[in-house]
Amino acid sequence: MSLQRSSELKNITELNKVLKNITKHCFSDYGKEAITNLEPFEVNYRSRLSRSAELYRFILKYGEPPLYGVLNLKAEIQQAVNGAILSGEQLFRIAKTLGAICQIRQFFAQHSEEIPELWTLLSPLNCERTLINAINHAINEEGEVVDKASPLLREIRNELKQLNRTLRSKLESVVSNYRTELTDSIALTREGRYVLPLIASRKTLYDGIIHGSSSSGATVYFEPKELVPLNNRLRMLKSSEEEEVRRILRELTTKFFKVTERLQQDLHIISELDINNASAMYAKKHRGSFVFPHNGRKMMLLNARHPLIDDEKVVPIDFTMPEDAGAVVITGSNAGGKTVALKTIGLCVLMT
Repeated sequence: MSLQRSSELKNITELNKVLKNITKHCFSDYGKEAITNLEPFEVNYRSRLSRSAELYRFILKYGEPPLYGVLNLKAEIQQAVNGAILSGEQLFRIAKTLGAICQIRQFFAQHSEEIPELWTLLSPLNCERTLINAINHAINEEGEVVDKASPLLREIRNELKQLNRTLRSKLESVVSNYRTELTDSIALTREGRYVLPLIASRKTLYDGIIHGSSSSGATVYFEPKELVPLNNRLRMLKSSEEEEVRRILRELTTKFFKVTERLQQDLHIISELDINNASAMYAKKHRGSFVFPHNGRKMMLLNARHPLIDDEKVVPIDFTMPEDAGAVVITGSNAGGKTVALKTIGLCVLMT
C-alpha cells in the first residue's frame, strides 16, 4: 500500500486519532514515534499482535510492568558518531537509559516462561554494565565530573582547595591594606583572577596589573603584585582541571561510541516493547480484546465498540460477514449509526 493511500485510510477511519491516544500509554519517545508511524497491514503485525495480547494477559495478572527511564538518546548517538565529546549531563542520561534497559531485561527474564513470544523479542537486549559503572563512577546526577573520576583530578582539586584557602587569607590582608583606595571593600574576579575595585585616580600609585574598568570609569579592576603569583597558580590549576575533565569526558564518549551500534538495536527492541505495552494498557483501559484474524473471508464482531467514543456512551455493535459474501450493505435512518458502524468495522480490521 502506498504511503499516500495509507495516510488517506488512516484519516478516513480516524485510525490516526486512535494511534495518538495509544501513544499516551508509551514510556519512551521511541515507542511514540513507532506507533505514530504504524501503517495498516504491516508484514509483522501478527507477531506484534501476539506479543501485545501476551503482555495484556500478563498485566491483568501481575499489574503494570516497571517500564521507565528510557530517554531519547538520538542526539547523543549522533554526536558520538560525529566525533564530538559528550557533556557530563549527556553521559548521565546515557547511563540512566542503559540502566533502564538492564532493568527491563532483568524483570522480564524472571517471567520468561509466561511470556515466551515477548521474551523472544527481549532476550537479545544487552546490559552494558561496564559502561554504566564507568559513567556512574565519574559523573554525578548533576552531570558533573566528580573528584574520584581520576587520581590526577582529585590531586588537582585538592590543591585548588588549598590554594583558595591561601588566597582568601591573602585577600583579607590585601583588602585591609588598600581599604581607603577602594570603591568597595570586597575582592572581585576578572578572567579567573582576583582583583580589587580601585579608585581610578589612584591606579598609578601602586604596582600591579589593570584588568579593565567599570562602565562609569570611576573604578579600575586592579591586581596587586602580591596577588600575581597566587593568581597565576590558580589559572594554571584551573586549566589543568579543565584539561583533565575534558580527557575524562572524551574517554567516556569513546566507550559509549563503541556500543552505539548495539544500543541502536536495543532501542529498536524497546520501541517494539513500547508498542506492545501501550497497546495492552490501552486495551485494559477500554476493556478491549485482542482479535486474531484468520485467512478466510468470514468476519464476526461481537459487542464491537468505536474506540473514540466515550466508553459510557458508545453503543456496541454485532456484525457478521458470511464466508461467501462479496459485500454487505448497511441501511438505516439518518443519524442511525451507519457511519459509526462502518468506522468501527474498519478500525477493528486495521487494529488487528
